[in-house]
Amino acid sequence: MLILLSPAKRLVETAPVDFNASDLPKFFEDAQHIERVLAGFSPNQLMKLQNISLSLAEQNYERNTSRYNNTQQLLYQALFMFSGDAYLGLDANTLSTKAIDFAQKHLRILSGLYGILRPLDHIAPYRLEMATKISVDGHKGLYAFWQEKITSYIAKEFEGMPIVNLASGEYSKVLNRKKLTNEIVEVTFKDQNAKGDYKVMSFHAKKARGMMARFIIENQLTSPKDLTHFNAAGYHISQDECSPSNLVFLRHHNYTGL
Repeated sequence: MLILLSPAKRLVETAPVDFNASDLPKFFEDAQHIERVLAGFSPNQLMKLQNISLSLAEQNYERNTSRYNNTQQLLYQALFMFSGDAYLGLDANTLSTKAIDFAQKHLRILSGLYGILRPLDHIAPYRLEMATKISVDGHKGLYAFWQEKITSYIAKEFEGMPIVNLASGEYSKVLNRKKLTNEIVEVTFKDQNAKGDYKVMSFHAKKARGMMARFIIENQLTSPKDLTHFNAAGYHISQDECSPSNLVFLRHHNYTGL
């Protein structure tokens, strides 16, 4: 079973790892090519391109130009560098060696810069959303640049395996589902609001995706049917709302573990 996750904007830049060519991302050369394109953008241009603040644009400019000029940069393992809401739920630092080995085989992180990452791939800090409309090799945006590469990689490496999509819509949109024969299962997490209605609440849903990824990894699950047993942090399966391609989990508003 393949687990898909989004990357995170928030990063932990500590404990760099030793560089080893065997730990490079699958599409490292493509990432270098994108970096060469990005290196031509000034901070002000990056602000507009990525819709970010000037301080973030200046930080990204320094990252982009440093890599383009082959300035030595610290590298980090992707699973431990990303620190967004989903990664808080995944809590990789407390996973066992056995669980991390399983994750290395079954978890993939979609990335605007690197395309797709294994958990232990060595990467440099970056910020580049998949939805960024940057022209690369005539492709008008990163979706167009990455779609065929990522889809073909998944079709070949995970042929016949079900896919549990825990990535956001922004990232999973890069897949050409018409060219994948895999069973794809979406997972939706809803929290009850003060009015008693169940809604997808961004922070909680993202964190729950990470917890679901951890549940799969720790228990080494191989079938989407096993996901129905997930009950972390007060969530429970909603059989009435589920379909074969979409599992829905609910959490009552008076859950005290938040």
